[in-house]
Amino acid sequence: KNISPAWKWFSIAASFALLVVSAFHFIDLSRPELVWYEVAAVPDAKTKIVLPDSSTVWLNANARLVYPRSFEDVNRKVSISGEAFFQVRKDKNHPFIVDIGKLQVEVLGTSFNLSAREDNFAAELTLETGSVLFTSLKTGKEVVLQPSQTAVLDYSTGVITVSTAENVSTATAWKRGDLVFRNLPLGDVLKKVEEAFAVQIKLDTVISGNDLFTGTLPTSSLNEALEIIEKSYNVKAVVEGRKIVFIKADVTVLAR
Repeated sequence: KNISPAWKWFSIAASFALLVVSAFHFIDLSRPELVWYEVAAVPDAKTKIVLPDSSTVWLNANARLVYPRSFEDVNRKVSISGEAFFQVRKDKNHPFIVDIGKLQVEVLGTSFNLSAREDNFAAELTLETGSVLFTSLKTGKEVVLQPSQTAVLDYSTGVITVSTAENVSTATAWKRGDLVFRNLPLGDVLKKVEEAFAVQIKLDTVISGNDLFTGTLPTSSLNEALEIIEKSYNVKAVVEGRKIVFIKADVTVLAR
């Protein structure tokens, strides 16, 4: 295994200066006086952004955030694709709205984690502090969340399911450089590893992706994450570039 992506945090200023985070502005044709910015966190990196109202957003790898240069309307509106943690400055006169097309989150001042990746079947929000109004735009259903609650929106049906989070810190573990899992199928775990390290992972047909995994994987070292999975399931990771295949540990890989 020879991939060791570096753990990186970038401020919004560094995003523009170093060009390691794609950032540019565009004009909203319906509001030509407003300038909007789009910031994308590159693979293997996390991005911290301070918004015009001093609210803070942390983007997980491959996430995108669109926001205006200044909040001039009654609502402070942004849009997100991917996973991000929001720490919203309280302003009761100017609600903060996150729009992802299929759902809308409205808050006054709070902190929460939102995962809304386009290639997933659902979006998930875990509330840390404050309260949020979680709306399914497909059904019009609204749910008010309280701290330590998690809401999951099914993209296909628009149905919202609310539950109590066992540990809110699990949802935000990626900010600390960890992926934390509790009784999650191996196939789902590997998908999270793919997202964190921008790699492609496959399982040999003799390995079940339904086996449950409980544990913590670091996002600072792909090698270390692979080794933990190898020891947990008695498998071996064969790495070729950014493609990884897990095979049974007793299988010999012939040189090509």
